[in-house]
Amino acid sequence: MTKDKLPDELNRYAELLKSEQIERIDFDKLISLLQESSVHFSNFEDISEQYTTLKEDVIFRIAGMEKAITAVNRKNSDVEELTTLINEIGNLNAEELLKQYRKSQARFRDAFPTSFGVFKDKASKRDLSEYK
Repeated sequence: MTKDKLPDELNRYAELLKSEQIERIDFDKLISLLQESSVHFSNFEDISEQYTTLKEDVIFRIAGMEKAITAVNRKNSDVEELTTLINEIGNLNAEELLKQYRKSQARFRDAFPTSFGVFKDKASKRDLSEYK
């Protein structure tokens, strides 16, 4: 049975049980549906745990990037935005969380460009040549 029809079938059997129409219940099918539900529920619990782990990690990463950006910019408006973001980020669904992650990641790249590494490498080579 498809996942979409499973809840409908279970609800139908629940209604038959409520109305005490026992004679209309196919107990073999009900047993099968309950076993299938058990498998789906177990899978749901696993996926839910994985989602929670990933969500916590993404929230931690977003908060870290935003804190670093705020420390560099030192604007009061950034501090206020950071406070609001940290207070609300736990309530975001997966899609909104990914959008926020991409936005924070882009802001982080702007605040900390990789070109810093190029300047550092050039300075090191120059310094070494002076000692030869």
